[in-house]
Amino acid sequence: RALILTRWAEAAPPPLTALVQRDEQHAALGALARLTTPWARPYTVQSLTDLSLPEEFVPELLKWARATHLDNLSFIRESYAPLIAAAKKAERTSALLKEAGKLLKPGGPEAAATLAVGIAALVDALLRTAQLEKDGEKAFVASVAALLHLMQDQAATAPAILLQPAFVMAFGRLSGAASKSSSSKQVASVGDALSLATISLLSADLERHGKQAAIHWSALV
Repeated sequence: RALILTRWAEAAPPPLTALVQRDEQHAALGALARLTTPWARPYTVQSLTDLSLPEEFVPELLKWARATHLDNLSFIRESYAPLIAAAKKAERTSALLKEAGKLLKPGGPEAAATLAVGIAALVDALLRTAQLEKDGEKAFVASVAALLHLMQDQAATAPAILLQPAFVMAFGRLSGAASKSSSSKQVASVGDALSLATISLLSADLERHGKQAAIHWSALV
C-alpha cells in the first residue's frame, strides 16, 4: 500500500469503479483517502457524482473531501452544496445529507453568522433539486430530516445562530418546501422547539443586559 500511495502522489488514480470487486474498491478508497494531494478533491467529487458507485462509499468519500478543505464553510460552498445540488437521484441526495451532522461538527468556536451561511447553502442546494414525486418523496423526507437535525445540533452548540437572519430564512424556505410532504409535522415540531429556544435566548439576554439588550434587539425587529 505504501507503494500505491507513492505511485499516486501526483497523478490521479483510475476511478474506483475501475475495480470489479467491492472489497477491492473499499481497500483502494481506504488507502487513497490518506492523501490530500491536489487531485484528491476533484477525485472525491467525481466519485460522489458517479451513481454506479454504491452509496455505502458516500460517508468515507465525504470525509475525505472534507479533509481537503480548511474549514466547514469552504467545504460546504466549494464541494458539499454543489454535490447536493448536482445529485441526479433523490436517494443520492439523501445519502449525502445523512452525513451532515457528522461532517459539520464544529471543530472549535465558530461565528454564528458563518454557521448560518453554511446551513442556508445546504438548504438551497436541496431545494434546487428536490422532487416530491412519489418515487422520491421518501428520500426527500430523509433529506429534510437530516437538515433539521443539523439545525438543531448547531443551535444547541451555538445558540446565537437562532438570531441570524440567514438561519431563520433558510428554515422558512425548508418549511415551505416540505409543507406538502409527510415531513411537514416534523418541520413544525422543530420550528416550535427552535422558537422556544429563541425566546429563552432573548429572555436570558434581557436578564443579563436589561435595557441595552432591549434597544439592541428592537432595532432588528
